[in-house]
Amino acid sequence: MMSETVDEALEGLCREFLATPYLFYTEQGLHAMFFCMLFNRLSPEERYSLLGDKKVSVVQKEYPTSHKLKDSRRGHWDISILEDPLIPIRSPDYDFLKVNSAVEFGLNESIRHLKGDIKRLTANESNVANKFLAHFYRLSESESHRDWNPRSRRIATPGEVFDEVKGTDVIAYYAIADQTRGLRRACRITSSGIRGLESEL
Repeated sequence: MMSETVDEALEGLCREFLATPYLFYTEQGLHAMFFCMLFNRLSPEERYSLLGDKKVSVVQKEYPTSHKLKDSRRGHWDISILEDPLIPIRSPDYDFLKVNSAVEFGLNESIRHLKGDIKRLTANESNVANKFLAHFYRLSESESHRDWNPRSRRIATPGEVFDEVKGTDVIAYYAIADQTRGLRRACRITSSGIRGLESEL
């Protein structure tokens, strides 16, 4: 199943992030790495589908939401996996294909950002069957201006992420790499609870 492949790729991304947190400079770097990891997990036959006579990658970056989920405009999913065979839900077909899975990312973002992602993913009009979050923190005191200070009060805990996820069908991956304390932690968080991944990573 495609959702299981996404799940496996997100665990792989956690592993990569904890081992080499500076491999990605920005959140967009995380998107690019995940796109590559997910695409490479698919067999050649799974990577593409046809919309009429047009070849389409099932893995998409910034594919638009099917409805206006934020403000008065359509949004875009960070990474989405289109349903195969491709299923248009309205016209024009290429702009409104059914989404099998969507992943929303956050790198050094507050719980408010995560709440917004959950709200979009779980909206009735989201057009997404399988909903995923990747919420990562990279902490240091001087490595990069993009890092957060480990004493920041904006850092969410796995428990706080669980409080937002419970009661939904969202699967969240949480990872934190703290350069000051040598802390590396990752977990998979669902409505059922928190499963630590450190022993598996």
